[in-house]
Amino acid sequence: MAPSTSAGLPPSWHALPAREVADGLDVDLSSGLSSAEAARRLAEYGPNRLAEAPREPGWRAFLRQFRTC
Repeated sequence: MAPSTSAGLPPSWHALPAREVADGLDVDLSSGLSSAEAARRLAEYGPNRLAEAPREPGWRAFLRQFRTC
């Protein structure tokens, strides 16, 4: 079970001990996830990637060079 906060905000996972985070995510620190569990989580949550920022069009980058503050 994942830790909760009194304000209803998501937990600060980076500030918790590794054992507490592993317990909250149902992971065994010594062996990790089984292949089947990893595949199940990948199917459920998708890959562990950050969303890519939209690229700036070339024409906008060109015009930005001439903009003054």
